[in-house]
Amino acid sequence: MPLTANKTTLNTEIDDLTTTGSTAGHIGLAWGYYALAPSWNTLWPNASQHAGEMGATDLVKAMVMMTDGEFNTGYCKGVIANDSGYGNNNDQISCNAENGGFYAQATSLCNAIKADGIHLYTVGFAIAAGSSEDNFLKGCATSNEHYYLASNGAQLTAAFKSIAKSISLLRLAK
Repeated sequence: MPLTANKTTLNTEIDDLTTTGSTAGHIGLAWGYYALAPSWNTLWPNASQHAGEMGATDLVKAMVMMTDGEFNTGYCKGVIANDSGYGNNNDQISCNAENGGFYAQATSLCNAIKADGIHLYTVGFAIAAGSSEDNFLKGCATSNEHYYLASNGAQLTAAFKSIAKSISLLRLAK
């Protein structure tokens, strides 16, 4: 979905999402980055809104990634890869993910996003404190203050309220 300010369109897109048990967090990070970094504007149709320039004084770029942290799905030639932790032989192609491990790809993307000055918030949901998923998400976030760990709906709501407040303060400071 290209960038849009149309809330109805966004809500329709969200309502149409389904869960299947796979997590390709590195893919989500990539598409979030593609939407916010102007160097990727050529991916989007000319008629859609494009990402504003990096460092613009009247613009704050922020991205939120919420995940259970269990990146278990990679792709080869657009199909679930043989080395994925999700799916079965009927779902998978007989080649491994083409771009390396899921966490290695995600770490590279986190670093690129932060290097471009995009504020990267991460929210771990229903993962154990101190786990490898927890440590990955802490390292991916712009700072420790940009990372949240939630184990239930109330904590998740509190995390997103805190993120919204933080983004508002960033905007006022700019």
